Amino acid sequence: MIELIDITKAFDGAAVLSDINLSFKQGDINVIIGPSGSGKSTLLRLINQLEQPTKGTVLFNGKNASEPRVLKTLRQTAPMVFQSFHLFHHLSVLKNVTIAQRKVLKRDRKTAETKAFQALEAVGMKPYAYRKPAQLSGGQKQRVAIARALAMDPKILLFDEPTSALDPEMIGEVTSVITNILKNTPDLTVILVTHEMAFAQSIATRSIFMDKGHIIEETKGNHLFTHPKHPRTQQFLHKEGH
Repeated sequence: MIELIDITKAFDGAAVLSDINLSFKQGDINVIIGPSGSGKSTLLRLINQLEQPTKGTVLFNGKNASEPRVLKTLRQTAPMVFQSFHLFHHLSVLKNVTIAQRKVLKRDRKTAETKAFQALEAVGMKPYAYRKPAQLSGGQKQRVAIARALAMDPKILLFDEPTSALDPEMIGEVTSVITNILKNTPDLTVILVTHEMAFAQSIATRSIFMDKGHIIEETKGNHLFTHPKHPRTQQFLHKEGH
């Protein structure tokens, strides 16, 4: 579905990603781990073209993702869940979950609200539909952000550190919601950047370890966690308690 070919990304002349070649197939749950500053979030932002590569090409279904028509389809197909929620504070939970549906997918209000209530129910937030984000905990805000992405009927879900802004109790709340979504949508492709090693290991059908802008090691399933081969991967997982 998505292919990164010879991707390099530099900021002010300093390479954040170097010579990245990766492809993501339908139905895979791809977890990307690595130390802070390794380029994980930048890689995710390149996939949906929030960042443009300095060199290389991003393909979506075989077509250049930077072409306007392809980019529009990609963003409709692959919403992102951010670490800092990105909710509209002046809108209710329900309106937060309907606004992208109406503006991007051009759904009428009734259709958008029906889809929103289904998505909110899936993440346990339907009773909070008429509250404002300020009335919610961090974990609840993130569940609303996940519902907003789900309501778009995504084929691909991008998660950028979805638990990093949460306290430990809320981390479990959000990872449980994501796990349930994955069980109920087996064709969904997921690309998830996280520091939650146990969570990553429990869901991965493919694991990728990054460091200093490079792909150091990748494996099927969670073998990266149980049998890391590269010394840098071993060192990182040991420090993380694995």
